[in-house]
Amino acid sequence: MEIDRDRILELVRILKASSAAELTVEEGGVTVRLVRALTPTATEPVVTVAAGDDPPSTVPLSETPAPAGPTVDTVTVTSRFVGLFYPGRGPGGPPLVEVGQEVAEGQVLGVVEVLRKPMDVTSPVAGVLVERVAEEGAPVQYGDPLFAIRV
Repeated sequence: MEIDRDRILELVRILKASSAAELTVEEGGVTVRLVRALTPTATEPVVTVAAGDDPPSTVPLSETPAPAGPTVDTVTVTSRFVGLFYPGRGPGGPPLVEVGQEVAEGQVLGVVEVLRKPMDVTSPVAGVLVERVAEEGAPVQYGDPLFAIRV
């Protein structure tokens, strides 16, 4: 049985966030042991993986292949107001823009209700709406992500 890279990276984050010097996890016959390096020149933990009766293998995390990143640029549209977010003109209204739809620069994507007054959220770029991050009726504040647009 194998343990995937994402799980190992999650364990590394847990170790880095703690003050522990070592972390050992056994899952489905696979043992993963992370040890914090004690030398000042080491910058990241070492991963040791053992499966069943096989001898453990130790690999610096930097030698594991990096996951493929996104190949397209996205722009996050953030809130300029403090209030309640709506993807339409108000509570319960139909969304002004659907995921997958092309949007123009300056197009209204939704509103943030500030003291009962709807304030337009506009697109800073032209592109395709790939995600609506905020939920309808959610309280938002300055800088909270509302939408993601692929340019």
